[in-house]
Amino acid sequence: MRFLTLATQAVCVAIVMMTGLVAEANIFVEDRRQDLWPVPIELQPIGVLRSIPDDGGWGTAFLIGECHILTAYHVAFPKAVKDKTPASRDFKSTFYVGRTANGGRGSPEGFSAKATATPIRWGAYHTKGYGGVTQDWAILKLDSCLGRHFGVMKMQAPIAPHIQRSHVVHLAGYPRDRAMAPGISLESDCHIQDYGPSLLIGIDCAFAKGASGGPVLERSEGIYYVVGLAIRRMRPVDSILPVYDEMHRNITVTTDQLFSALSGLQ
Repeated sequence: MRFLTLATQAVCVAIVMMTGLVAEANIFVEDRRQDLWPVPIELQPIGVLRSIPDDGGWGTAFLIGECHILTAYHVAFPKAVKDKTPASRDFKSTFYVGRTANGGRGSPEGFSAKATATPIRWGAYHTKGYGGVTQDWAILKLDSCLGRHFGVMKMQAPIAPHIQRSHVVHLAGYPRDRAMAPGISLESDCHIQDYGPSLLIGIDCAFAKGASGGPVLERSEGIYYVVGLAIRRMRPVDSILPVYDEMHRNITVTTDQLFSALSGLQ
């Protein structure tokens, strides 16, 4: 498993500074995403987050407590990112969960429940370098505790100290290039390809717009555990890439970055 060299880090930091939240996707070798319907019970806490007022876009978010969700900063604060205005609790969103057989993922009819989400904790996100990218996360509190019905994602994998953590990961969410697909999208058995800087990793799961904020998962004894948050596609392209390339790495911030922020939620 590779750690990025200083030269590669420098090039990637420059790319972070030059690229915005653009369209297209990074898909390596082949598109292995599957659309699961009905949604498996362990993935039912995952939904979509849409800004208020609705700008027509969305990202993925998921329940981490009965009344709280986790997503990417740029999903929770799209207008703040675009206009360079300070994030605040005034940036409210609507969280939709409980996928139905009616309507697409971009339609309110596509989900059975919704709640207004207010940001309560978030990272000091910026795109001037990788230090700001590690802060691409936000925790929001719901005005209706939907986790009591849909459950919550498990946040700590039970890895014993003598067992090396697996490099095999999975990604679930609601990418916009599959807006009319049934159920939820899941790509199983992709891999951590490189590490760094800091608590970032590069993975070869497919990233498309809308996937940001989705949980990167490990599976142990049949149970999914969140080990990271999907946050960014580097230099996204229109076509499928023939091999994994760190210049097009799909970036995840690991949950180690988030544990202190997750403590004491009420």
